[in-house]
Amino acid sequence: MSKTKQTDHLKELLKPDIVIDLEKRVTNPFDLLQLQEQLNQISDASAIESIVDQAIEENPGPAQDYRDGKQKAIGFLVGQVKMVNQLLRQKLDE
Repeated sequence: MSKTKQTDHLKELLKPDIVIDLEKRVTNPFDLLQLQEQLNQISDASAIESIVDQAIEENPGPAQDYRDGKQKAIGFLVGQVKMVNQLLRQKLDE
C-alpha cells in the first residue's frame, strides 16, 4: 500500500473517534474546525503508526478492553496519541 493510501486509511480510521472526542471537549466551533484541519494535514503514516503502536503497547489493558468490545476504551488510547501530539508541538515550539 502506498504511503498516501496508508495515510488516507489511517485518517479514516482515527478521524471519527478523534472528532467525536474533540466535539465533546472543544466548546468553540472555530477551535474545532482548526483541530480538524490539523488532523487532515497528516502526511507521514509510518510516524503516526509508530505512535499508535506505542500507545497500544504501553496500554495493554485498554487495548484489550477495546478488542473485547468495550468501545469507550478507544477514547483513552486516542488521548494517549494526542498527548504525543502535544509533546511534539512543544518540542517544535522551543
